[in-house]
Amino acid sequence: MADKIHNTLLLLFIIALATVSPVALSATQITANTFSLVTIGQYILFAAIVVTIIKLFVRSTYRLLTHGEVLIIPNLFQPFLFGLLYFLIYELFGPEHYHFTSPPQLWDWIQFTRAHILRAGDILDVIEEYKIDIQNVTHGSNFVATIIMAMHWMVDIFLLGALWSLTKSWWEWLQDEYVQALVYITITITMFLLLVTVFVQTAIRSASILAFFINIPWSLYQGLLMWPLDNIIRVIDVGDSFQLYQIRLHSITINWWTSSLAVVFRLLISVPLAKLLNLCHLKCFKGIGKSIPELIADLANDHTRDGVIQRLVRLGKPAIPDLVKTLADRDSDVCNAAAKALGQIDPQWQQSEGAKIAITDLIKKLANKSWWFVRALAAKALGNIGEPAKVAIPDLVKALADRHSNVRAAAAKALGQIGVPAKVAIPDLVKALADRHSNVRAAAAEALDQIDPQWQQSEGAKIAITDLIKKLANKSWWFVRALAAKALGNIGEPAKVAIPDLVKALADRHSNVRAAAADALDKIDPQWRQKYQ
Repeated sequence: MADKIHNTLLLLFIIALATVSPVALSATQITANTFSLVTIGQYILFAAIVVTIIKLFVRSTYRLLTHGEVLIIPNLFQPFLFGLLYFLIYELFGPEHYHFTSPPQLWDWIQFTRAHILRAGDILDVIEEYKIDIQNVTHGSNFVATIIMAMHWMVDIFLLGALWSLTKSWWEWLQDEYVQALVYITITITMFLLLVTVFVQTAIRSASILAFFINIPWSLYQGLLMWPLDNIIRVIDVGDSFQLYQIRLHSITINWWTSSLAVVFRLLISVPLAKLLNLCHLKCFKGIGKSIPELIADLANDHTRDGVIQRLVRLGKPAIPDLVKTLADRDSDVCNAAAKALGQIDPQWQQSEGAKIAITDLIKKLANKSWWFVRALAAKALGNIGEPAKVAIPDLVKALADRHSNVRAAAAKALGQIGVPAKVAIPDLVKALADRHSNVRAAAAEALDQIDPQWQQSEGAKIAITDLIKKLANKSWWFVRALAAKALGNIGEPAKVAIPDLVKALADRHSNVRAAAADALDKIDPQWRQKYQ
C-alpha cells in the first residue's frame, strides 16, 4: 500500500514536471554548436537534481501525512540541491531568467537560496509586505518562479511538521472559547481600521470630501471586498505563488499602515484557518499522519471526536499510555472518549504495560502543588486503572490529607477502586469518615466497604479509633467533635473503647454534638444506658 501511494505521488510530480518542461525548453536559446561535454554533463546533473528533489519531496510528504514524522536529514539536504539548480538554470537557460545589477557570484547564489528559505518560513509574508530587501539576485521568469515555489513547498513541509510538534500547548490554548472570541473581535477592529484608512486616504486626495462620499468609486468597494480574500489566500498559499507570480487581488494603496494591518489580519485569521484545516484533516483523512498526542488533543472537538477515537483504536496499544494520562483531563467528554478508546483497544487495558507506564506520570501529577484539580483528576485516573495502580497507594494516602476536599474525595474513591491491596489505607480512610465535607465522608465510607466489607473489625479501624477519640475532645470546633462521634458510630461495636468519651459528649454545649454522640452510642452498644446511667 505504501509503495502504491509513493509511486502515485511520484507519477503526479512527473506529470507536473512534464507540464512545466515546455516552458523551460522554449526559454532556452541553445544551438547544436553550443553543446559540449560540459554542457551535456550539466544537463545530466540538472535532470538528476530534479529527480532527486521529486523523490525527496514525495518521501517527505508521504511520511508526514501517514506517520506524522519529519525527515530531518533529507530536508536539510534540499537547500543545497535547489541552490545548485538555480545556478544550472542560469548557466544552461540563460541569465534572462534572473534580475541582477552585476553578474552573480557564488555568494549571490547562496544568498538567493537563503533568502527564499526565509521567505518560505515567512508564512505571513512580512518580508514581501514591507518590501524588505534581503537578496541581490531575484527571479525574472515564471520558470524560475515555479522552481522557487517547489522549494517553498519543501521548506514549509519541514517547518510545518516541526512546528506542529512544538506547538501542542499553543494549539490547546487556541481551543479556548475566550481566546477565539478575542481573535474574532480583533479581526473586526482590524477591518474597521482598514476601512477608515482607505476612505480617509482616498477622500484626502479628492477635491471635495463630501463629493467623494457621495460618489464612492466601485473600484474602492472591490478593493475592500478583495483585500480580505487576498490576505486569506496568502496565509494558506504555502508555496507563495501569489508572491512569486506577483498576483494581487485588490487595488488598495500599499504603505506602512496598510501593510501593518495586513500582517495583523493574517496573524489573526491564521487561528480560524488552522482550526478549519485541522477539521478538514480529521474529516477527510481520519487523523492519518497525526501523532498520538495530537489526536488526543483533538478529542476536545465535538465534531471530530468519533473519528479520532476510531483512529486511536486503529493505532492500538501504543496509544494506551497517552490515553490513560488523558483520563485525568479536566474535560469530562475527553475523559469519557479516552475511556471508550481504551475499552475498544484492549478490554483489559488496566493490566497492560501502557497503563503501568502512565501510572508514573499520574503519580507525579498527584504531587502537583499548584493546581488542586490536577491532583484530583490524577487520583481519579489512578482509580480508573484499579488494582494495577497499587503502587500509588502511599501517594493516595497522602492525598487524603490534601487541603482541598475534592482531592481528598478523589483519593478515597481511588483507594476503594484499587480494592484489597489498599488495606493499609484503612486507618486513614476511617479518619476521613470524620471529614467536615460530606463528599469526602461518603467516598471514604464507600472505599472502606470496597476494600474490606468487615473493615470495622480490622486492625486499621482500631488504630483510627484513638485519633477519633482525640477529635471528640476538640475544644475549638463543634463540628469536629460531631463528625468524630459519627465516625465512631460507623465503626460500631469495635469502637467500645470510645463509649466513656461519647458519654461525656452527651453533655456537650452544642446540640449537634450531643445528638451525634447519642446516635453513635446506640450503634456501638444498644445497652450502653444500663451500664453508664
